[in-house]
This record gives sequence, C-alpha cells and structure tokens, in this order.
Amino acid sequence: MDPYILEGRFPVVVRSSATVEDSSRAGFAGVFESVTGVNSFDELIRAIERVFKSAESRRVKQYTGRLGIKGDMKIAVIVQRQIKPKLAGVLFTRSPNELDRALVEFIKGLPEELISGKTSGKRLLPLNPSKVKDPLMRELIETGLEVEDLFSRPPDIEWAYDETLWLLQSRDITAFAPKPEKAKVPKGWRKLGGVPTSPGRARGKAYFVLDDQPPEEAEKLFPKGGILVTYVLHAEYYNLFMKASRIITKVESVLSHPAIIARELGIPCVAGVDVEVIREGDEVIVDGDGGVVYVKNPRKRFKKLDLWSASWEEDELTKELWEEYLNAL
Repeated sequence: MDPYILEGRFPVVVRSSATVEDSSRAGFAGVFESVTGVNSFDELIRAIERVFKSAESRRVKQYTGRLGIKGDMKIAVIVQRQIKPKLAGVLFTRSPNELDRALVEFIKGLPEELISGKTSGKRLLPLNPSKVKDPLMRELIETGLEVEDLFSRPPDIEWAYDETLWLLQSRDITAFAPKPEKAKVPKGWRKLGGVPTSPGRARGKAYFVLDDQPPEEAEKLFPKGGILVTYVLHAEYYNLFMKASRIITKVESVLSHPAIIARELGIPCVAGVDVEVIREGDEVIVDGDGGVVYVKNPRKRFKKLDLWSASWEEDELTKELWEEYLNAL
C-alpha cells in the first residue's frame, strides 16, 4: 500500500480474517485483535503485526481448545476505511432469547464500546419489522433479513450509519439461549433482576474483578469454578472465562463480543445486574435462563469497596479518579 494514499486522508481499521473464524459454531468474536484509528503508514505496519501476533496468544489457544477446534490455522489481515458514524451497533436477525424477533443494540458514534462489552446500548426488539417506526431501524432489519435469506442462516451483523447504512461485518449467529422462564425465589434469598445473556443455572461464591485490574493479575487471583462478578465484561477477561463457572455483570449487553463468547463456551451469564449489593464471597445463584441472580443476605448498596486489593501501586491521579467514581455510585 502506498503510504501517501493513507496518511492524512482518513483512518483505517485493521482486523483479522482467519481460516477458523466466523464458522457456524465459533465466531471468534473479539478473540483476535482488531485495531481502530490507524492514521499513518507506520501505525498501519504496527497494527498488522499486532493482529498477526494475536493469533499466537494464549487466549486463542484456550478458546480453540475449549471448543475442540483442531488443525492448522492461517490468518490474513483486512484493512478497511474507518467511517465516523452517527450511530453504530449490532443486529441479530434472531434474538438469542426470542427466535421470532430481531434484536438491535446501538450507541452514538463508533461501535467499539458496545461490541467490546464496555457499555450498554439502546435496545430494539421488534416482532414485526414492517411496524418499526424509525426508518433507519426498519431499513437495518429488512436488510438483515435479506442477508439471512442470502445465506440461509440468521446473521450477526455489525453496522454503522453516517447518512448511509453500512454493514461492517456479517457472520452466523453461533449460539442461542432459551426464552426466559420464571423461577421461584428461594427462601431467604434476594432476587436481582437482569438480562438473560447465556443459559444455565448454578450456585456458587461470587468473586469480583475490577475494571482497572490487570487481566494477568485477576486471572492469578480468581479461583477456578468461582462466579465472576464484574462491572464491565470485555475481551481482556477471556482467559478468566475458562476458570469461571458463571458470570454476572452490570453492563447490559446481549450482543457484545464477550456475551457471544459466553454463549459459545456454555458459560451461564446474566447482564444488567445491580452488582453493588453483592459482597466478595457471597453465595449466589445465577439463573441465565430467566435473567436473574439470587443473593443470600445481600448488603445495601455500598459507597466504598472492600473487594480485592490490587498488588500494584496506584498514583495519586488514579486514586482521585477512583474516589470520584465511587462517590458517583
């Protein structure tokens, strides 16, 4: 690529295209690296190297091992022009929980915060696309259904809108969850509502991982078989998924990359939960079918954390920002 075609004109996105990727049972959502906002030829070279290197990561090895994916894997790199959208998000033409409905999650601006699982988006769950009032959402769903007809399988589509509707990526929906069922609240337990994200039910002890905790340290501290409780579910925690028996998260996203991976790996998950009332080591029941969590003897919402103490030293600015965050809860 001629560097003068790229530099100073528009940013690009560098993403993977591996031979094992985007199959009917393994989407590899967020497993390989993607690099956005590449603005120079030097940055492009570094981004390409980063994507290639991610194919050798422990995360990829654990993911493929868990799903029983064997054989040689080859990886290529795609370079796409990055647009500046007004809205962006994810469309499943069949909701993971309700197969007779489409599901759209979207946010303003670039989609990275949504698809990475770092933020909750707005949600649209129409039963009949023709009755959707918003013309963009109607066009999006109708286009998605055309893609479904073309490939004879319901697609998982990443999209963006900048006065034009762009389909950034389409792959098969790899895993579904049953329609939520009502469950009885056990005696002496408090029910916390949420969103069913990955099916299954189980009981165990809760262990927190904080947003600012290095993934390598969190993985060492987290006990195998524990229930992972976190504010944000993102790709940096994929290695933790291999140790966790269940997942509870505050961010409410069913279509994010981590949520997709949880379903593929068969790890029950409930999103959109008020995790502030759960204490470290609390006994909890995770109901991924009904989208609820039960906590035995929960606390009132806290103002200060008594979770794991990080082993690294925080600078003064980090401490100030953390105190502001806690005070805002």
